[in-house]
Amino acid sequence: MSQKFKRPSSARRHIKLETFSSFVSGARLRKVQELLKSDDGDNKPDAILCIAGIDSRYHEGSTELIDYLLFGFFERRKAELEQSGYEEEVIDDLIVLIRRHEVDIYCNPVNYHYLLPYVAHWTNLRFHCLLDTEYEDDEAAEEFKIQSFVAMMLGVKKVGIPHNILGHPTKFDHMMVEKWPIIQAFALEDYKGGGFFTLQKKVVDVGPQLSEVYSQVDPCSLEVLLIEQMTQFERQWQTLIDNLDINISTGIDKLTEEKVCEPLWSYYKHGSVGSEDIGGKQRQPFVLCGTNSRRIVIDDVRSCRKTVNSEISKCGIDSEPAKFMVCHGISPRGPLCCTRTYFLNEETSRTRTAVQSKAGSDSQADINPPVEDQDTKMLVDMYSIMVDSVLEGIQNYSRTLSVHKARARVVDQICEGCRAYPVLAKYIQRKSDIVFTIEAYDQDGRSHAVEEGTRSLFLKSASISLYDVPSTLVPGKTLGSLVFSEIFQDSVISIQKEDGTLELNGEALVLTSLIPRYKGWPLRSKADPSEALHSLNKYGRLMLPGEMVRVCTDKNLTHPVSTAEFFAYEAAIVLVFQRSLVLSLDKDNIKSIKMFVGDSSERLVALMVEVYPSNIPAFLQSEDHIIYITVAPKSKAKLSLFKEVLPEWKSYDSLPHVDLAESYPSAFQQTAQQLQLEFNNEFHPSSPYHHVQGKFSNLDKFMTHFSVSSVTSLPTTSLPIMLQEAEEVATNPSEDVVPVSNFHGITVTILGGIPGSHKEQLCDTLLYLTESHIRWTVLRQTVGATKSVLFGELQDTLSKMWNAMRRRLSSSDTSHRLLLVTPGYTDIKDVISAILNHPNPDVQSHVRIGSVTVCIDPFISFIEHRLTYPNLLNQCNQGFVNNILITSATSIQQNSSLEEIQNLLRSVNSDVAFFLAEKGNVKRSMDVDAILSETAFMENKKVRAREMLCPGWSLGLYKTPSSLSFTMEDTEVTFSQPLVRNAFINKLRGLKGQITHYPFSGNIFVVHGYATFTDSEGLMDVQYIVTSDQLSVNKHTNKSVANGDGLHLTRKKHCLVFTGHQLQVNQVKDWLRTCGRQKPELKKPISKKDLTKEEIKKIHKQHHLDPLPAGWFYNGTQFVSFDGEKQDLHPSLETFIQEYIDEKNKEITEFNNEVRNSAGQFVDLFA
Repeated sequence: MSQKFKRPSSARRHIKLETFSSFVSGARLRKVQELLKSDDGDNKPDAILCIAGIDSRYHEGSTELIDYLLFGFFERRKAELEQSGYEEEVIDDLIVLIRRHEVDIYCNPVNYHYLLPYVAHWTNLRFHCLLDTEYEDDEAAEEFKIQSFVAMMLGVKKVGIPHNILGHPTKFDHMMVEKWPIIQAFALEDYKGGGFFTLQKKVVDVGPQLSEVYSQVDPCSLEVLLIEQMTQFERQWQTLIDNLDINISTGIDKLTEEKVCEPLWSYYKHGSVGSEDIGGKQRQPFVLCGTNSRRIVIDDVRSCRKTVNSEISKCGIDSEPAKFMVCHGISPRGPLCCTRTYFLNEETSRTRTAVQSKAGSDSQADINPPVEDQDTKMLVDMYSIMVDSVLEGIQNYSRTLSVHKARARVVDQICEGCRAYPVLAKYIQRKSDIVFTIEAYDQDGRSHAVEEGTRSLFLKSASISLYDVPSTLVPGKTLGSLVFSEIFQDSVISIQKEDGTLELNGEALVLTSLIPRYKGWPLRSKADPSEALHSLNKYGRLMLPGEMVRVCTDKNLTHPVSTAEFFAYEAAIVLVFQRSLVLSLDKDNIKSIKMFVGDSSERLVALMVEVYPSNIPAFLQSEDHIIYITVAPKSKAKLSLFKEVLPEWKSYDSLPHVDLAESYPSAFQQTAQQLQLEFNNEFHPSSPYHHVQGKFSNLDKFMTHFSVSSVTSLPTTSLPIMLQEAEEVATNPSEDVVPVSNFHGITVTILGGIPGSHKEQLCDTLLYLTESHIRWTVLRQTVGATKSVLFGELQDTLSKMWNAMRRRLSSSDTSHRLLLVTPGYTDIKDVISAILNHPNPDVQSHVRIGSVTVCIDPFISFIEHRLTYPNLLNQCNQGFVNNILITSATSIQQNSSLEEIQNLLRSVNSDVAFFLAEKGNVKRSMDVDAILSETAFMENKKVRAREMLCPGWSLGLYKTPSSLSFTMEDTEVTFSQPLVRNAFINKLRGLKGQITHYPFSGNIFVVHGYATFTDSEGLMDVQYIVTSDQLSVNKHTNKSVANGDGLHLTRKKHCLVFTGHQLQVNQVKDWLRTCGRQKPELKKPISKKDLTKEEIKKIHKQHHLDPLPAGWFYNGTQFVSFDGEKQDLHPSLETFIQEYIDEKNKEITEFNNEVRNSAGQFVDLFA
């Protein structure tokens, strides 16, 4: 490699997204390609063109599409690219042309290596990229770019341009494209583009359609959403809570709804600067307190028709302080939004806590929260039911895709929970004020209706509103409305059961579960409880002074797990929430205490305090009456708990005995795992994604599920395999995995590769090594047969083998092996599909593929530059190949060709074994065992990879595309006459020099078949690989099938198959005619005018000494007549010329007569 370039790493680890995979990448490409397969024939483009950098004048729409396909490559690796030392123009030098089933990429040797892990696994991918040494010539590099672009555009009549970018719609003018430098170069005559681009091609805008594609969530976009937008959203919401903590502790006399909402509104307003049509989204953040949340008001505020700004102290019934506030937050330029209802408890003389009455000291009154009045308790209970019902509704929707069923389930659950309050009897009977909705949001934050029973990859919001809740204390009055909503992403996989019916399997991730669902503040409590708590001498000595712990119950209302200050006294546990809410637990409140310690110092410690519910705030009351107090490992709280608190509690009988628990209660298991992961991330360095993992209890499980459902909507028959939960057992009826000893049928070993990769030699080697212990049927392409012939014969061979086996089932020989060598440039998926989808169900159920090995010769892998042969990369796709055998350059240290192809193939398939075997000569026993494995192809990870890369594969729904712009086609030519060996070989050797540049129209790459030659009588097998100049001419042998029944082709006497791109039969025949015995043509008689000057000089030289006619003599320098005439030529030259003409015409006559007499001996090759 030239010292000018330092090759960038193409390792997968440099991709910053944890959830990135080749399957997600392939799914994104397919979504874009689906736009080219739509039913809208008039507006459907043939291809989508995407040009980056200066060549498109930094077109934003193109950059957006490239960032989508490359997962934010330019933005996420910006720092790395800047440090690389390369100019921006070099990194941005990229052109992508996306067709229905294939992709062309122009790039340079620098960004090529950056791009590999992002795109190498794309199906039918072509790289137009110079080698490092070729790129050093700037002029040649620019010339190659333009030529590549013109060639890429061949056959494209209507071009899609990604003009409109998300959130910034602008009018599209196709003449804008003509201003791009690379488009202007297209019109130059030297490059034969045919004229101006927009005159040759119809240019249309596909930006609006792409915007819908961008809004579809996949694991990577969800990861970005969680790390970036959700983190900011959570931070702003926490600011709202912190501000409320401070403002309420100092008094709410002048506190308004607008001031409370200020963090959410500022976040939304400033984040939306520059975004178009903000108002068109009909959304805005708001905070509404008490009676201001009545339905008529909240509907107006939601639709941006009005704003409300009242003092919290006057928003209750009869201008009393509000009992609650509805907070609604929205992320700018994004889909995130959520609604919470938080509570405000007014302290009155009638509502003193039981703890306060027991303390007997006025000085301690300020630290105790007010007892919830009947209205507040009812509101909290209703709100808790709302939380549970929304989460249940989300789960119900993800299992059924039915908004109606989810709504019915939610409303029924609400009504059932509210029956405990008689005042709500009429309210729930009416049901009109109980509104549950599920809406979808695109990436720009615009809402979309959710279609019943239809799968959607948009984020969704589930919202429940209980409008105009009546008061218990003041009959006839309305307290306001309770609202709760969550943003969630659903993941739905369709499962096809054995009887053919379908069922849905769903998971859901609630993104806004990070936002506290419950908060409560006591009003007019101005004392700082952390200071006053130290004076609680009633409970004895303070042993643990206010360390931070996590507190929750098994109720959804208390999640995410709250943080509280933990005070441990000799006779009490005191928890202080958000500055002013205090919970004191003594022996009168506590029924039992259990503690889980774990088996490691890094495990969290959990105190499980079972309480009597009578004096416990409503939000901490649960069915099992347990409050979970979690102490972080390696914390001061844990040290003090074991060193002082537990021994002290054991010495005195002031609290119930602390019992050790062997495990967490089942209701707390998931929460404990989440907290453990969160604590681990705090103590150990972790990536942003791992940090987020600690905040969600089901993120790993959901992402595994979502990685499947986001890739395909087609049914699967093997859900445990797809979710990576299955052991190595048979679960997929169409791809059964059966233990070797129990399998009764045919095991197929497939050897693939392009012509010249030495796959035939590998076949011979395997036969030689196993001839003593394996009875093989060998099926390979007969010399002179086209690949289409082989597919039919393949299934016939399997049928014959199975019929023969059935007759021998009683014997010990209950299995048989087929060794299959794939023909030509065939996509290996076609071969595998032909085997697994055999038309005879009986044969299909008794055939399996053992392993697939692909042979790669580094020296003939690239046609030119870095452009690989058709299907070479497809043959190496993940899931479809077990082993890759490198068959040349194995003994050369630091071979550039070997390194180049290995880097490429590693990017295509990271889950494949690489072996080295010069010319297919495998020597290591472990390599042979891997190639001959009977079960490797059916490993669960392979089955999953095939289904993820080619959705619908297991059901036979995946079809390889038939119309590709660059393929290798077979042209079969049969003839009847022998060839002239030397002429034929010379013509073959000359083919390499005739290869043109991409798209190689009319070029021949492989010639194989059988023929006879004029210098021998026997039939000869011929195979010639043009690019590697590999020629073999051997005595004909039929190797199609060995050691068994199988393929028997009717052999033609002379047959050659020419493999190339867009070959014309007549041109191939004309080429071949020059290799046969040429029939002489009849010669025409000559006359003097046909003689050349040289011939006349030669005649004169032969006769210039002949006798002179009378009256002439030669004076030594010239011929002189007696009349004095002088000349340089013999006077009788005309006579000599006529004699010469007569002689020649006599020979011509004899030759023509001979030709006419032997005309039957010269027969046209194709006569």
